[in-house]
Amino acid sequence: MKTEQNNQRNNEKYSSLNHIKALVVFIISILCTFIFANFENNEVEKELNQDMALVCKEIQSKIEIRLHSHAQLLRDGASFFKF
Repeated sequence: MKTEQNNQRNNEKYSSLNHIKALVVFIISILCTFIFANFENNEVEKELNQDMALVCKEIQSKIEIRLHSHAQLLRDGASFFKF
C-alpha cells in the first residue's frame, strides 16, 4: 500500500515536472518565433524602403529630363520668333 502511494506521489511529481518542462519549451519557442519574425519584418521593410527610394529616383530623373527638354523647346521656340 505504501509503495503504491509512493509510486503515485512520484508519478505526480514527474507529471507536474513534465508539464513545467513542456511549458518552458513552449514559452521559449514562442519567444524565438517572435524574435525571428521581428527580424525578418525589419529586413523586408528595409528592402521595400530601398525599392521605394529607387522608384522615386527613377521618377525624379524622368521628370527632370522632361523639364529640361521642355525648357530646350521653349528656348528654341523663343529664338525662332526672336528673329
